[in-house]
Amino acid sequence: MAAPTPVVANGVSQDVREALLRWAEQQEQHVKVPQVLQECFNGDGKCLNLSFCGLSSLPEEVGQLAALTKLVCSSNQLSSLPAEIGKLTTLTEFYCYHNQLSSLPAEIGQLTALTEFNCSHNQLSSLPAEIGELTALTDFRCFNNQLSSLPAEIGQLTALTRFNCDNNQLSSLPAEIGQLAALTGFSCGNNQLSSLPAEIGRLPALTGFECGGNSLVEGAPRTLEELRSEDLSGRRTKRARHTR
Repeated sequence: MAAPTPVVANGVSQDVREALLRWAEQQEQHVKVPQVLQECFNGDGKCLNLSFCGLSSLPEEVGQLAALTKLVCSSNQLSSLPAEIGKLTTLTEFYCYHNQLSSLPAEIGQLTALTEFNCSHNQLSSLPAEIGELTALTDFRCFNNQLSSLPAEIGQLTALTRFNCDNNQLSSLPAEIGQLAALTGFSCGNNQLSSLPAEIGRLPALTGFECGGNSLVEGAPRTLEELRSEDLSGRRTKRARHTR
């Protein structure tokens, strides 16, 4: 019978620890990578900050850091994220901004404890539908990408309070955005929007709204007050039709 894999602090096996340290030592462009990993191993294992390390990839073993609640890999040269990142089911904060990501793995939807997610300043052309499974998410920032659309599943993020999708290539917003009842701040400026969904005017908690720098057609509502006024007017018209 094979001997069981020894387990070290924070539930990380010796094999995984050694594999990650070997990977870290190969990152010759930045000497702090091994030090950062050692600090994570020697501490409570809840935070790993690999920002500004010149990384072009993350090892799949990162998904074995079972105690991790905060992962920062911003300001690197990452072109993709390993699917194994979906195993970090205790993760509450994930920051991967300022990289070269062209897509997010579908496994991102397995991070159901995530409350803050910042993937801004990348090259994302779309978001996976699985983003809608992040039902604990309160702060989502995907600005400064190349997004041409948002998935309808975005409406499933019912805990979301802040959402910023500025500086993309969005030509429309999904009507499902009107399901974000907890949303207090929403910014969609500097896109290619010609109109805004009336559903935005029905968001009960929304107090901050920015949509400047778009190509809204003349006469289209462009402020939260105008959206709410138009929505109220539309509902009155529908009621009048039904009473005839």
